[in-house]
Amino acid sequence: MGEIARLTDLEIKIMKVLWEHEEHLTIQEIVRYLKKDNISAASVTQSMKHLIKKKAVVVSAHVLVANVYAREFCPCFSKEEFLVNEIERIQKVVMGNKRIGCFGFAAALLSNESEEPVKVEEVEKLQKHLDYTIEQYRNGN
Repeated sequence: MGEIARLTDLEIKIMKVLWEHEEHLTIQEIVRYLKKDNISAASVTQSMKHLIKKKAVVVSAHVLVANVYAREFCPCFSKEEFLVNEIERIQKVVMGNKRIGCFGFAAALLSNESEEPVKVEEVEKLQKHLDYTIEQYRNGN
């Protein structure tokens, strides 16, 4: 996966909706899922145009809705790919060419001094993932 374009907050909200649903969605369906955020169909439509230009989404199909055709959209990258790209971008901005690696990021997240500390369950989940990854490397995968 190449570098992913920077996304606005609204574009990220739209991408989250797409990532959370296995089926491809129309703009009206996305608007329904974003109803609690009070986001208009016009805003979603405009953002979808930008997401297409940024190669974040593609039109996957044209489907009949009532008596008109609507476009269905699907994401071009996963939430995990987006997150990795964002972390790499932040690393470049903060550290320049100096690489701190995944240990540095994990250590920074675990030792944050925010009002809401990292929960034990999250650390245990991270530990399970690390154990699984180590096992995969040992088995040559």
